[in-house]
Amino acid sequence: MFGESIQRWLCRECGLRFSDPNDLLQAKNAVATVEMIETKSLKTQSDNVVNSQICVKETKNLVAEQQILSVPQKSEMDQNGAIVDFLWYLKKENKAEGTIRSYRHSLNQLSKHRVNLFNPESFKETLALSNFSETHKYCLAKAYKSFLNYRKIDCKLPKYKCARQKDPYLPPSEHLSQLFNSFSQQMTCFCFTLKDTAARPIEALRIEWNDIDFANKRIAINHPAKGNNTRAIRVSDDLINMLQRLPRKGKLVFSYGEYQYAEKGFRKMRQQAIAKTGNEELRKIHFYTCRYWRATEERHKKGNPDSVQYLLGHRSLSYVGLYARLSVDYFGDNQEYDVQEADDNDKPRIKQLLQKGYDPVLNINGGGVHYFRKTK
Repeated sequence: MFGESIQRWLCRECGLRFSDPNDLLQAKNAVATVEMIETKSLKTQSDNVVNSQICVKETKNLVAEQQILSVPQKSEMDQNGAIVDFLWYLKKENKAEGTIRSYRHSLNQLSKHRVNLFNPESFKETLALSNFSETHKYCLAKAYKSFLNYRKIDCKLPKYKCARQKDPYLPPSEHLSQLFNSFSQQMTCFCFTLKDTAARPIEALRIEWNDIDFANKRIAINHPAKGNNTRAIRVSDDLINMLQRLPRKGKLVFSYGEYQYAEKGFRKMRQQAIAKTGNEELRKIHFYTCRYWRATEERHKKGNPDSVQYLLGHRSLSYVGLYARLSVDYFGDNQEYDVQEADDNDKPRIKQLLQKGYDPVLNINGGGVHYFRKTK
């Protein structure tokens, strides 16, 4: 033990085992001089350096490095929650999906610009220092005013003027056909439906198979947007044939679901058509181009605003005055008419012409023959 050996002995008479007393004494003295390893030096006395300098080139702190986590402030969390509550309120109030989507985008944009939505002065200062256009400020203020009304916060916001809308782009009819015919089957049919009916994209997405009268070649817009009137529009034979070839996967004619999905597919196919044809003018065409083009054509053919108002579903004529000027700019002032005549005594024929939409324009010598006309 500890370098000291102990001799063991055996008595041959009784079998008793015993050790040498001198060996036991030496072992006892060895144990008394043992120290724990924590109290012993790892080097001998001669190896210890007590008067030398050690050059340290690099040190490392072994303490765990502190990490700084970015935790949203309570005000930010409250603000984001208030936006969600506001959007849910709009949903319960049966607001249009387009309105909810627009308000969500506006409020999130204000939040990204560090606007405190609970403090109207923060909104005013941010818009005053921003380089937003007047139209963009108008849209932000409209969404924010609705948010304030929901939160019952009284405030008078500055008035932002919405810039006058520019005249819509009206492409040649050949460009529309060139673009639409390069699309997929469903997208081609969807775009020609917009072109023939002048429906809004969201209205066309709501068209059901029961809304199509294949025998009389009419499509009913029974789910109008923005509180407009319902209407039934006569369409071309080509569109009827396209619709009949579409697969019926449900009660809706078009299976895009949401407007943004249809628009995303349209932009992708339009880019492919531009790359294939090299016609950059196609980039100016979008869904609403079909509505503007069809209304302008209707104004040129019929020559009266009432037919345009019915086509678009508007409740007031104040929205259709634009198309009178556009029809002249696009088609020219060479209006063509179909002229019919009827004798003064031929009451049934006069009634028939009026029912067909002919307008009386001339009565020769105060009687005798009446002339009627209708735009071709």
